[in-house]
Amino acid sequence: MAHLAAALLLVHALTRADRCESPQTQAAMNVCAAEEFRRADAQLNAFYRKLTATLDADRRRKLQAAQRAWLAFRDAHCEFEASAYEGGSMQPMEYSTCATNVTKERIGHLRQALDAPR
Repeated sequence: MAHLAAALLLVHALTRADRCESPQTQAAMNVCAAEEFRRADAQLNAFYRKLTATLDADRRRKLQAAQRAWLAFRDAHCEFEASAYEGGSMQPMEYSTCATNVTKERIGHLRQALDAPR
């Protein structure tokens, strides 16, 4: 039974991957862009947790404040970017694409901070 469940999960994952390799509709593009953003956000959270675990209390508080400010910036910036498509079917994809790109940039900053000497 466990093998069947694993096989079904694999088929589902492959189907999802195939669907996002060449999405054919705007709805599919929106879903795939949102999935890519969720993956980037999960990676961001992992780097953030790693970094906070290495910091003393004072630096951790400063990073938390910076991260809250950065999240507000990301969300506001991407809302602005997507507003060029306000009411259109592309708006969700534009928001997710922006959020993915900005999140990947932030991951780079956290990675640098994690690799920097303390």
